[in-house]
Amino acid sequence: KTHINTQETIIRKNLLFKPGDEIVPLTLSDNERILRQLSYINDARILIVPVSDEEADIVVITRDVYSLGATYDYKGFDRGNLSIFEKNIFGLGHHLELDLPFDFEKSKYPGFGVTYLVNNISKSFINLKTFFIEGLGVKNYGFNLDRSLVSTSTKYAGGISVSQMYTTEDFDTMEVAQPLSYNLQDYWISRSFLLSNETAK
Repeated sequence: KTHINTQETIIRKNLLFKPGDEIVPLTLSDNERILRQLSYINDARILIVPVSDEEADIVVITRDVYSLGATYDYKGFDRGNLSIFEKNIFGLGHHLELDLPFDFEKSKYPGFGVTYLVNNISKSFINLKTFFIEGLGVKNYGFNLDRSLVSTSTKYAGGISVSQMYTTEDFDTMEVAQPLSYNLQDYWISRSFLLSNETAK
């Protein structure tokens, strides 16, 4: 009653093939791995069902994980962090996490943080993560946009990460901590290359 199964459209969005394509065993193997790596999928199987000498149906079977949960990071009786998460909101594969860090020795406790992750935007295998956290003397927010080398046929990957931090720091040289703000940015790109055309026998 507290779990919504992953929608079929989300499973289809994570497939590397479409109706009419030639069946390539390596592609199907890659696709099983991709589905299993999704945080809201526990297991996946892709089966070939022959229809004729020239056609076949592809059956994709997936099993969800229970996506609602919580974790607690214990750092002592006076400090820690409580996280509550839903890995598969409404069966859409979106991830929402709420964090409540606390430290009785620091100001502005408990803090509050929220993270939202969208996987595979418009079947591009580009993931978007946004986050915001404030409390315990720190305020941090930003986003991360990335695409990895998801399969053997993927040629390009890259990412953009931007975050803004506001905090206080004494640098071990100041008598009184001073406000400090800084911006972090990271950009990267990669390209895969075929090293050999030989096929294992």
